[in-house]
Amino acid sequence: MMTCVRVLCLVRGCSTCLDWIHVEVEESPEVQRAIGRLTPRETYDRSYRFKIASNCDLHHKPLPKEQWSKPEDDKRYLQPHILNVLKEEEERLTWDTID
Repeated sequence: MMTCVRVLCLVRGCSTCLDWIHVEVEESPEVQRAIGRLTPRETYDRSYRFKIASNCDLHHKPLPKEQWSKPEDDKRYLQPHILNVLKEEEERLTWDTID
C-alpha cells in the first residue's frame, strides 16, 4: 500500500529521499518530544536523510533514482513515539482532573 506522500512524490517527481514521516509538523511539542525519544540509530538515519535532501536541494540536483527509498523501506519510525507521547498527555490530563 502506498502512502499519500509517496503517491504525491511520484506524481510531482520528488526525489529527495525523505520518508513520509518527515512531513510531520515538527513545531508541534508532541512531535518534538517524540523526536527526542528516537534511538541513536533512528536519530542518525533521520539526520542523514535530511542532510542528503538538503544537499540535493542546495545543488539543485535530484537524487539518483537508485538511491530513492523504496516503498517497503518507508516505515513509520516516528509514529509509535508520537502515539506514546499523546497517550501520556491524555493520561496526565486525566490524573490532573481527578479531585
